[in-house]
Order: sequence, then structure tokens, then C-alpha cells
Amino acid sequence: MSVYERDRNALVEAVADSWGEEVAYTLSQLLPPAGSRPAAQADVEGVLVALDAVDARLEGRIVGLERRFDGLERRFDGLERRLDGVESRLDGVESRLDGVESRLDGVELRLDGVDSRLDQVEARLAGVEDAVATLGHTLATLTERIDGIVHRVNADAERRFTDLVTSQTRSLMLSLFGTVVVIAALAFGLR
Repeated sequence: MSVYERDRNALVEAVADSWGEEVAYTLSQLLPPAGSRPAAQADVEGVLVALDAVDARLEGRIVGLERRFDGLERRFDGLERRLDGVESRLDGVESRLDGVESRLDGVELRLDGVDSRLDQVEARLAGVEDAVATLGHTLATLTERIDGIVHRVNADAERRFTDLVTSQTRSLMLSLFGTVVVIAALAFGLR
């Protein structure tokens, strides 16, 4: 049964006569506009199907992100192995330099040459330490960005779902309330 604007106005006038202008105004604000229809079970099921599709798409994206994370972890593992190799090579260099230092204790001119070589090795070690620090910072930045993306995707999906459910619930409640008011008005006000 369609409710026309004149029927709506008649209901508001009847409520105003029975319960007062303020109640009638409140009722008119709560009634859905003429010609609108409440959400049906099929509408709700359609929304649920759409939400399932969104959930499936998000699941696919999450699986893709997890694969990318796995790839990043493998790359970082490879970098760690390479750094371990560099450290062992540097340990070998350090042990060789220790042997050179013990042999060159008596020769001051040669010791000056060894000192300059040690300074170069320290500079290289500092460069390696800087590279490791930069890599750690880059990893932290990537982790924060990925966490932000995941958070935004989750928040957006949750907000859309909440908005959709709230809108449908509000429409359903207003329609039910309008129906109760019409029935009450018909039962009490039109005798």
C-alpha cells in the first residue's frame, strides 16, 4: 500500500488534534517521505551478498600483501646472510691486521703505513654500519607504511559496513515506527 502525501498530512493533523502540535511535528520528522519503501529482506540479503564480495576482495588483497611480506622477508634473510659473510670476512681482515701489528712492532715506518691501512678499514666499517642503520630505518619505514595501509583498509571497510547497516536499520525502524503510529492513530484517533 503506497502512502500519499495527503494521507501523511492527514495523519499528522490527527496526531496534532489528539496529542498536540509538538508530538505531531516530531512524528512528521520520523515518517519516511511519501513514496519511499522500507528495506525488504531481499534488500538486506543483497547488502549481505555485497559485503561478502567486499570481504572476499579484501581477503584476496590481504593474501597478496602476505605474499609480498614473505618476499620481503626472504630478501631480508638474504641480506642478513650477505652481512654475515661480510662480517666473517671483516673478522678475517681484523685477525690478519692483528698479525701484521705484532710483526711490525719494531719498525716504526712500517707501523705508520699499517696505521693508515687500519684507518681505511675503520672507515669502511663505519660505512657498513651506516648502511646497516639505513637498512634498519628503511625496514621500519616500510613496516609503518604497510601497517598504515592495512589499518586504513580495515577502517574503511568497517566504516562502510557500519554506515550501510546503520542506514538500513534506521530506515527499517522509521518504517516500523510509522506503521505503529498509523495503526495507533487509526485505532484510537479515528473512532
